[in-house]
Amino acid sequence: MRSTSIAALLTIFLIALAHSQAAPRKHDAAISSGAVRVKALQNQVEKQQIEIDALRLRLGKLQQEFQELTEMIADRDADSSDDDDSTDDTDVTNLRIHSQEPRQKRNAARTVRPRTVVWTY
Repeated sequence: MRSTSIAALLTIFLIALAHSQAAPRKHDAAISSGAVRVKALQNQVEKQQIEIDALRLRLGKLQQEFQELTEMIADRDADSSDDDDSTDDTDVTNLRIHSQEPRQKRNAARTVRPRTVVWTY
């Protein structure tokens, strides 16, 4: 009787041991699939960071071109002998937009003004 109980305990122990060894495999698979997802997300973040850096570089170039254009405009305005009221021609913030002719203002007002329709029954 004693030998059968030892055999039964040994069998249960072996089954439990086999089952516990199978569980980490499932756990490892879950970890590896999670690791794959994390790696994919890291790759996506790296790609987006490269795109952001490229956009920042392009923005810097555009800002530099804009600065050069404003300096060209300021130099051209300083060289020209126009009779405007501006005292500081080098300041680009004093640029003016020429006003529209009266006819153009009327046409613009017509296109902007909504039409009102009154329904009578």
